[in-house]
Amino acid sequence: MIQNNLPSQTNKKLIFKPKPFHALGENTYELSFMLYYLHSNMLLLEKNETSKIDPMAYSKARVYLKSVYIFYRILLDTLATVIEYFYKKNEKISLPSSFHSLFNKQKNGQLPDELSSVIQHKLSWFPALMSRRNDLVHHYQSFLILFQKDQKGKTFLDHTYLNSFKTPNRETLGDIRDYVGFLLKSYQELIDSLLNLFDLKFQDWYGIVRGHNSRTETILEGLPGYMLWWASIYGKYQNCNMQIIDEEREA
Repeated sequence: MIQNNLPSQTNKKLIFKPKPFHALGENTYELSFMLYYLHSNMLLLEKNETSKIDPMAYSKARVYLKSVYIFYRILLDTLATVIEYFYKKNEKISLPSSFHSLFNKQKNGQLPDELSSVIQHKLSWFPALMSRRNDLVHHYQSFLILFQKDQKGKTFLDHTYLNSFKTPNRETLGDIRDYVGFLLKSYQELIDSLLNLFDLKFQDWYGIVRGHNSRTETILEGLPGYMLWWASIYGKYQNCNMQIIDEEREA
């Protein structure tokens, strides 16, 4: 597939890949990095009583939570760039490299039919995310982490805006693990749908026929697997071909 896109490289050692592919891998790793440190600091906060909060863990958790929102949004733009790359290269169709613009084009019926049908049921969550991201980046907001108790008395972490004066009672944005898990589940489901589409498109574009092993078995460990792990554990993402071995929980 890369050879078809970069014919000048076919007789040379391929030493690079197109920028959108490189960026997708890099941004995926960076978001996983943020998730790892958010998770680590949340564990420190959850295991202690609120009267014994670790101030450094609290400050770090706030920063990493904000970073997760921003890096997730960056990842969506990178995904839009990958989609744009394939359609421009193979069908001479110009698509936006902004995920927000891609979302608007889908809403207005301006995408290729097969691409529109793939993503139309996968983006209902995007406007709320976009609003929160704009609050963080353009409206000078930051997060405040709230300590809550479930019915069994177990501590969980909610979040709200640091400067929230819309209502007498501070408006919450939801359980951090549940909401971030939901976002990661939504992303993975979008990826699954796009992979199904590209399985068909690659046959037309490159003559690559989908077979039993068209998607090779992949083992993700450590940071590279953190997004998928969080999507599964906290977002309840499921895939019949996915197995998770959680060594920490089994120990």
